[in-house]
Amino acid sequence: MKISPQAREFINSGIPVPAHIPLTSGNIQSVRKQTIELYQPGIHYAMENYGSNITRRIIGSVECMDIFPEKPNHDLSNTVLLYFFGGGFIQGSPEEDLAISGYISHKLGIRVIAPYYRRSPEFSYPCAIEDGFAVYRTLCSDQSETRILIAGESAGGNLTLGILLRALNENLPIPVACALLSPWCDLEHSGDSEQSNNGRDPTLTLEYVENAAHLYAGKHSRKDWKVSPLNANFDSRFPPTIITTGTRDLLMSQCVRLSARLRKAEIKVDLRVWEEMWHVFEFYPQIPEGHQSLSDICQFLGAHLE
Repeated sequence: MKISPQAREFINSGIPVPAHIPLTSGNIQSVRKQTIELYQPGIHYAMENYGSNITRRIIGSVECMDIFPEKPNHDLSNTVLLYFFGGGFIQGSPEEDLAISGYISHKLGIRVIAPYYRRSPEFSYPCAIEDGFAVYRTLCSDQSETRILIAGESAGGNLTLGILLRALNENLPIPVACALLSPWCDLEHSGDSEQSNNGRDPTLTLEYVENAAHLYAGKHSRKDWKVSPLNANFDSRFPPTIITTGTRDLLMSQCVRLSARLRKAEIKVDLRVWEEMWHVFEFYPQIPEGHQSLSDICQFLGAHLE
């Protein structure tokens, strides 16, 4: 199967990415700065092309980015997407994920809320999930008529899974549908692709995720499903879910194994494995495959709103 020239150029370009920078607790600020600089083109692209109106507000004592589409879908005025950025729990921000969240808001014409959850190593487990769940619980209690969608990429996918599992345990309302982009759901990195795709994924390395997992989990066991939600017991109340990954994705095995776990629990799951794509390839607006994958995600989410 042929891939687009833009994707081939990206793979061959050797573009420097934060995952190629040796990561320690001492250089985290430098890594964050370089990450923001790297993703500036995507941020500018989203701002220029998706026409979102962006504000900040406090929800459940957590600061959030509030994204409103320039042309809202009035039939979906009671719908909100809760979106979690990635970055190994140590970096990332709602701004850096606007290429994804802004597109979904624009395409579906819905409001998106993206929390600024606390990051490691300053705030390790369970701070991020406590923040995310506080926002989710507030959305459920303050807006009982609102239909909620939920999504996250990489570490944000981990948070999404953790929040859904906690919501099930506490008998809170469950979102209409869920989207997971290359979810980082096994912090033990026990799958095949963490070895076979190390060096093939142009954006992520095993060394990076190992260091990030150490900084996030600290002394907490990585086997615990609250840290590695792949190990959780799922049941059929879990919402319909789309999972996207690529054959070069360092975390492809995690996505495949998660899909199998969800299917075993009789949960509707749509796994999309893209030929030669890498970790969260949807980040890059210039890649046609990334644009198409985001369109497919929106179609999946939209279909469950009908």
